[in-house]
Amino acid sequence: MKKRILILFLAVSLLSVNTALGATMEQSWKWQREVKTDETSRFNRFEISPEIYAKSQLTLGDLRITDDLDNPVSYILDAQGEITEDVQNHTSFRLDRTFHETNDTSFDFESTVPAGTEPILNHLTADLDYAGDFFKYVEIYGSYGDARWEWLSNDTLYRVEGSVDNGLAFNKVQKYTFYRIVILDNIEDIGLTGLLGSLINVSEKLSKRELVLSSDQYARTENGTTTEIRLKGYRNLPVRTLSIEAEGLFHRSCRVVSMDENVLSGFLGSGYLYQSTLKGTVPLKNSLAVRISQSYDTLLLLIENEDNPPLEIQNIILEYTADTLIFEPAKGRTYYLSYGNPTAPKPHYDLEQFKSEIVQQTIGTAVLLAEVPMKGPKSTVPYSPVSQKAIFSAVIFVVSVLLVWLSVRGMKKR
Repeated sequence: MKKRILILFLAVSLLSVNTALGATMEQSWKWQREVKTDETSRFNRFEISPEIYAKSQLTLGDLRITDDLDNPVSYILDAQGEITEDVQNHTSFRLDRTFHETNDTSFDFESTVPAGTEPILNHLTADLDYAGDFFKYVEIYGSYGDARWEWLSNDTLYRVEGSVDNGLAFNKVQKYTFYRIVILDNIEDIGLTGLLGSLINVSEKLSKRELVLSSDQYARTENGTTTEIRLKGYRNLPVRTLSIEAEGLFHRSCRVVSMDENVLSGFLGSGYLYQSTLKGTVPLKNSLAVRISQSYDTLLLLIENEDNPPLEIQNIILEYTADTLIFEPAKGRTYYLSYGNPTAPKPHYDLEQFKSEIVQQTIGTAVLLAEVPMKGPKSTVPYSPVSQKAIFSAVIFVVSVLLVWLSVRGMKKR
């Protein structure tokens, strides 16, 4: 009798585990929005908003579309554009001499092109002779070999947590035969062994959006000679540039880093921000390029003021690339977007194979309604059949072993 009760208990437990697993999968998505479709077009698209980025995976792999019958619907993501680089005119520069002034180190490089030939470039790539992590500000000068050096720009070189930037970019084409790279405060004795010049033509066709943040939308603190500006609430936004609007003349070195729960998690970019109203000077460079490669919670802008008073900043501007989601709705159906599942696997749909053709079609505009919390067990969005089956199989295996053990034990008693 006891044995039958135990077997019945195990069976009920197995059924309960399966039900619990199903309920857990159904409620793994936290947020949902109804999608109002345009039934005059075969395909519809809507733009991913900053609020959706903030609550989704960095890759947007947890986005799901379902209809009012809880059927999953395939989709594609489109960044509405592309970036292409055409690299031309590679020019090598050999190291001519190295000298030190206080803690600064200067490296003079000479072009290897034949005499009478101008090296045309807008980008330099330095060969680094240093194995550890570092972050250094540099000054770049150009010369035609007549002992006169013209200041060209300020930039940065760094290797931080596996992220390396050994490129030096110019706003316009340069034709100098000599370049001097000065590493400031080079107490680590970082070396440069070579220099490669390139002419890079960048073509961007992207759908860009801007967020203009006033002073009440970010947190600012002064930490010694450094201004720290925290941009919280824009998690995982695919930011491309960060800009400031400020008063007066200034020339400040800056860095952008990412943070998760107040802990530094990544280095996203660096450079100089400057502004001038004087004749004969470049009037403005108020933006920093940002490279997002991992999930983040907060962006932190660090402005080095040195002996200058902090900047009077009016606005911070975030420029980001707007992704759009394209799907094929059926007439008479209601659709929902679900998101907010950090462990959901990225789906793979047949529709991806036809992406280049689909984006050329006439696509209607769908409208996302207000965000609401998910209410399980409604919206049985498929989670991961593979992982669910694996867990369920493991439970069956354990129960089977117990049943075999009980049977063997019973036979021995007989």
